[in-house]
Amino acid sequence: WENLVAQPALAGIARPSARSRYFVRKSLAYIADQPLDFAALMARKGWLLLNGAEIKRNQDVYYSGTYSRVARLLIWDRGIAFPFGLVAPLALVGLALTWRRHAPAVALLRLYAVTYSASVLLFFVTARYRMPLVPVLLIFAAWTAAWLAGLIQRRAWRPLAAGAAVLVAVTVL
Repeated sequence: WENLVAQPALAGIARPSARSRYFVRKSLAYIADQPLDFAALMARKGWLLLNGAEIKRNQDVYYSGTYSRVARLLIWDRGIAFPFGLVAPLALVGLALTWRRHAPAVALLRLYAVTYSASVLLFFVTARYRMPLVPVLLIFAAWTAAWLAGLIQRRAWRPLAAGAAVLVAVTVL
């Protein structure tokens, strides 16, 4: 990291705006020179974004469980990471369920989820940068839960089985 950050200074670039342009040029050159590698990198980062595990940057959220029973109950990574390992699949299904809804509020929430996710993919996929996405994802997760509850209430077993199968498949992924 320190070597990367030092590159502009070694190239004689001192101003912060010029340092930023230096990295933008390097990034665009990489994308142009190695588009398949870039696409593979974005796919891997997309998987990391949707993965349930909380990726640390400078703080490990799982470490808090060493000293707190409450933290151990609220966040863990055994089989399925909790809570994001359950929130993300529910939210993805909720996003799909609302895709044709043109209500401005729903469209705005979808736009936020997609654009913020894209911004995280371009930089660091870590727990602390993913966190602002969670409240919006919880809305879509609740949408899925309400949809499943409605199917149960109506005794619509076939759609429920299909929805549950999709949810299980997305969770396993």
